[in-house]
Amino acid sequence: MRIPNYQDIQNSRQELSEVAFKHWLNDDLFSPIWWLLLASTIIPVFIWYKLVDKERFFEILSYGLIATCLSTVLDVIGVDLIRWGYPG
Repeated sequence: MRIPNYQDIQNSRQELSEVAFKHWLNDDLFSPIWWLLLASTIIPVFIWYKLVDKERFFEILSYGLIATCLSTVLDVIGVDLIRWGYPG
């Protein structure tokens, strides 16, 4: 068994990317769970905007954006290292 080179790995990643995109397009996009996830992303933003202390708006928003960026980076690292994944 030969050891794969860089181009072999890139070809495999490209093929996997295409298969994953086709799966998302055919099975996930506009499914009921997709709509639920979209709503659960948008509705809390409107509720938060109504309830947030307007005097400290930018402080709270800045803290939330920093926390979001950190969790997004850690999530991307975990998914890329195949530590976890999202079936839906």
